[in-house]
Formats: sequence, C-alpha cells, structure tokens
Amino acid sequence: MESWCQIHTRLTRRSRGTAQKRAAPQLNVKGHMRNFVVFVQGENFNLEVDGKLQPAGFFASRRIEAENEEDASSAAIAQLLMEPELKDKALFNYNMIVKVAHEMPLEHKNTYSGFTLYPMEKI
Repeated sequence: MESWCQIHTRLTRRSRGTAQKRAAPQLNVKGHMRNFVVFVQGENFNLEVDGKLQPAGFFASRRIEAENEEDASSAAIAQLLMEPELKDKALFNYNMIVKVAHEMPLEHKNTYSGFTLYPMEKI
C-alpha cells in the first residue's frame, strides 16, 4: 500500500518537462485509517453507583482507528459494549449516543479507559 507521500510524489511527478495536472490525493481514501477520539454517553445500564447496583448512565472516551467518523462512532459503541464493565449490563431500554468524534493526528496514540458514572433519575 502506498503512503500518502508516495501517492503525492507519483501524482506531481514532472513528465516531458511540464507538470502533470491531476487532483491532489484525498486523505479519506478507502482503506486509509484515520485516528479518532470518540466521546460516548450511555444510559440505562445496571451499574454500581454510590455503593449500590442501580440503573445508571456513563460518559466514556475511546481512541479508535477507522476510515471515517461514522465507522469510528460505531466501533466505539461496539467496543464499549464488550468491555467487562458494561458487558451484559445493558437494560432493555438502554441507549448510547456519540457526543463527539474528533479526528486526531496519527501520532496521537493515547489510550482512553474508564467511565464516569451517574445514577439515572427516577421519573
């Protein structure tokens, strides 16, 4: 697989003394992984908050490599549902919302873990 630099060099190479006129390569090319930090809010999970098991919500951030923001959001939700803290703890009416999916430089390799929990209000 060619790197962005190799593609750029190939597309801008001079031919017969004149520059070839081609579109600049798009960074969102199929198969090109990008780096995202995804911030998710989940509600209606059976979690321990303030020392007791109860319906609760959470906030969590995860770093995800994906081709686009939509894939990163889906992957973050799937990853969170498989983590031991949440696995098999979703109540029948749970929901998870991606609040922010922010693209970061590829060099950003921080690991995000943990949850901020809060009790669900009784209606």
